[in-house]
Amino acid sequence: MPSNPLVTFFVVAYQQPRYIEAAVRSALDQDYSPLHVLISDDGSTDGTADIIRDVLAEYHGPHEVEFIVQPHNHWVDHVNVLVPKMTGEFIVMGHGDDISYPHRTRTMVEAWQRYGVSVVTANARVIDAQGESSGFWVNTPNHDLSLPFFCRAMALQTCFGAGMGWSREVFDRFGPLKPGPRQVDIMLAFRGALLHGNHFIFEPLLDYRRHGENMSIDSMIEHAAEPERSLIMERHAGNIVANLCAMLEAIGDFETGGGTVPDAGVCKLSLIQNLFEQARQWTRMRQDMAKRGIGIY
Repeated sequence: MPSNPLVTFFVVAYQQPRYIEAAVRSALDQDYSPLHVLISDDGSTDGTADIIRDVLAEYHGPHEVEFIVQPHNHWVDHVNVLVPKMTGEFIVMGHGDDISYPHRTRTMVEAWQRYGVSVVTANARVIDAQGESSGFWVNTPNHDLSLPFFCRAMALQTCFGAGMGWSREVFDRFGPLKPGPRQVDIMLAFRGALLHGNHFIFEPLLDYRRHGENMSIDSMIEHAAEPERSLIMERHAGNIVANLCAMLEAIGDFETGGGTVPDAGVCKLSLIQNLFEQARQWTRMRQDMAKRGIGIY
């Protein structure tokens, strides 16, 4: 592979007119080359796509730029829809309300090549809607990024989609993400752990925006009032159960395809134990909601 392989930096946008200009400009300002900048609006109805067009019309830089307006909202399947368009050997993910630093792509590619891993994730400075900082996403580095730890803890510092990048083999080897649950962050990092591992860059390489319209689960829970807050938490519990099932299936598919999983028995047992415990918590949560008359039972 050449020292500077082609990289795709993609930005997914939906209903983000307040933030999208800064997000797109930060993608265009990346100091890595050769770079394919892929921007996709997921069927916004509020002028987000028009703002993107205006920013791109002013761009005369070195990067190859592609803009797609999706005919309808794909939500959790947006990444799957874009995978065939990602021409790079390494893929960097961006969101329409975040701001990547100019050296983000270059630093992530250097780490990917240096450590020979499949997934690289960068730390971030957390900002609010006005751009004021409230600290960093990760404050203490955790160096255990092994598959057995992942299966016990169900998450790693690499499970941070806003700062994530991956080798194209992550999709070439496993195919599209399974339909249904929200799983981009955790499943791509899990695939990385099954392949050549994950690497976390403790240096912040982007501003990660937390605000009332943020689509992350944590932000939704933080800003929601009852009964919506309980409904989001219950759906999230079900989502965790679905992801655990997807992880067990991914291990099986990987082994069937000739892959070797170190400590496979231990990993599967940890996932099954977590699946059982998460299902119990989900059941208790639903029982509590039923007593309060929240949801449909």
